[in-house]
Amino acid sequence: METLATLCSARRVNDLLARVHDAPDDDTAKLVVADALLERKDPRGEFIALQFKAWRGEATKEDRARVSALLSKHRASWLGPLSDVLDPESLVFEKGFLRQGALLEWACASNVTETWVEAPALREVRELVMPDLGAAALASLLERPQLRHLLGPRLSSTRALQALATREWPFVSFGVQGAVKALSAALVTVATGKAFVDVKRLVLLLERFGRSSVAEVMRAFTKHGLQTRFDELHLEATNNDAGAAGYALTSLSRFAPKAVVEVALPHLSARRAAGEVVVRAGAIATHVFEFLHAFDLQGVSLVVHQSGGSLPGESDLDALKNDLRRLRPTRAVFPAEWGTVDV
Repeated sequence: METLATLCSARRVNDLLARVHDAPDDDTAKLVVADALLERKDPRGEFIALQFKAWRGEATKEDRARVSALLSKHRASWLGPLSDVLDPESLVFEKGFLRQGALLEWACASNVTETWVEAPALREVRELVMPDLGAAALASLLERPQLRHLLGPRLSSTRALQALATREWPFVSFGVQGAVKALSAALVTVATGKAFVDVKRLVLLLERFGRSSVAEVMRAFTKHGLQTRFDELHLEATNNDAGAAGYALTSLSRFAPKAVVEVALPHLSARRAAGEVVVRAGAIATHVFEFLHAFDLQGVSLVVHQSGGSLPGESDLDALKNDLRRLRPTRAVFPAEWGTVDV
């Protein structure tokens, strides 16, 4: 790792930011940027460091409040022109960098696009949620070279999907939102459209979420021969059903080496990869237990982080111990605030 003495100039910070943009999964590069910014007393450095702390499950209530305060005060300056064209409620910062945002529809007009498409902060974005544009307008936007660094776009509806299926698709990821029947039908296009041959990461956002809707989507995967097509599958929902999330993660894990499930109200996410399941909850602990009760943990390592909400009671912990005896994970790590959870 380079010494701080060589990183303190603005030019060097910009060079380091460029490294992050070129290798967005390189956590070491992000931490070097944080150190350089902290040395210059730039609040972005503190923000990055605190988000890493949260990612490790170590953030306190005061840390989370500080992150919110920093973002509220500095978001516009950090994002530049992007601040005006992304829905502020859609922004997802991860480890100090903007991972995802939703474009406002008016921002996609060609004369407006020129105002933000060269913004340095756009290089941080991994996924853009697109408004419900017509197929021609959407294709024109996605063909811009400034967007080629994205993992991929997320479509806010299935309406333009068929028209896009025959076009060049330079992305390795694709996401689409809709009701369960629309998404199940969209999988036909994903399976047969030449545009999606190289897509290895698929994100489906269900407008309503439950075990029956998850089961219908899984049947569509099997029907269209998609069982081994993807390296990574994401299923997200805007409502809350922690039990359905556990069932969904079990189902997705049969079809891809890496599976991720997120429910929004209250926020709970879980990902399974390389024999490990990591659960992150900004909710009451009961939702974590509902999730675990519905998920097959046998033979996997389990790690749980809780970033807000109420702590479990004694009866909750007793039920959790019974679940762990039944599910038999190879390892289980829980928040320190829960106390010792012996099995």
